[in-house]
Amino acid sequence: MRWLKRIIKNRGTGKENAPCTALRNRFHHQPELFSEFKTQYVQELVNNPAVPDYILCLFSSGYR
Repeated sequence: MRWLKRIIKNRGTGKENAPCTALRNRFHHQPELFSEFKTQYVQELVNNPAVPDYILCLFSSGYR
């Protein structure tokens, strides 16, 4: 997800694209849970109307 952080930083968007605190705390850098974290984070982005379309396009083009 480092590529996503770079895109967010370069586009000047911010907190509306970050995973919620509960999600970050639940998976707190545990590599074995990354797949589940990623799935839930993508779902958060899809359900958040503040997330710009260019980020959602990344997921539809295979960057999962």
